[in-house]
Amino acid sequence: MITFQTILPHPALRPYVLRYWVLRQDADVPFSKMLLPTGYTKWVFYRKTPFRTERSGANNPQVFACGPYQHSITINSDHSFEMITVLFQFHAASLLTGIPSIYLTDNVVDFNDMEDILLNDLKSRVLDATSTSQAIEYIEEHLLSRLSRIPFSPYLRPLGTVMQHLEQSPDCTIAMLAQKACMSERQFRRVFHETIGLSPKQFVRLRKFVAAASYLTTEIQPIKESVLRFDYTDHSHIGKEFHFFAGITPTDYINYIRSIDNQREFAALKSYYSNNE
Repeated sequence: MITFQTILPHPALRPYVLRYWVLRQDADVPFSKMLLPTGYTKWVFYRKTPFRTERSGANNPQVFACGPYQHSITINSDHSFEMITVLFQFHAASLLTGIPSIYLTDNVVDFNDMEDILLNDLKSRVLDATSTSQAIEYIEEHLLSRLSRIPFSPYLRPLGTVMQHLEQSPDCTIAMLAQKACMSERQFRRVFHETIGLSPKQFVRLRKFVAAASYLTTEIQPIKESVLRFDYTDHSHIGKEFHFFAGITPTDYINYIRSIDNQREFAALKSYYSNNE
């Protein structure tokens, strides 16, 4: 049986960490799901056998960091699993973790390859924890210790404002976002890319797609409604975006989501894509 939890971080961490997302399965049965790109930087801890990914055909590392990716992936398992994912706020991951977002974009980096004693100590403690709650306590302790050492950033609050605006208006222009951040367009593009790992244009395009995909599957609306709501030019335009990010048509994606008859799995996917706490 699939179970999932969404757990809010310590209040001091909430400007940096969106939530912890826990997915587990207790039986050795096949599991396969497509995950759309979201733009998040993540830390992933497999406390049992890691998933295989369709793209590589190999198991993921036991513990890894990954940045925003721009194409869907399919995760597979034939065993019981427990996966703890730390979802960082888009604009705050590199500041808190000390790992440049550009280094992680479209990339999976094993904690073992980071040559960071503290990260490898965290990996050992999380994998050896006696329960999920204890594992998350260890992650929180680690992140809180990092929080006390991060340098001041003049960009954290302006970029946070930009992210809030983007969630409300995913089709806004780069000029509008730069104005929200009180920066010139040139400075905004540079700071945004260095902080988040994607250019503003790439990120806006991705989040607009995520919003449209979520709307299609939760509101049970015709595709033409998403075209109008999210300011795509026509049916062909939204089709091209789905092909780029998901590798399938909007209709095929709707059918895929509706084929998930396990309500727990469906709820888990919805909570994964949500940008709400």
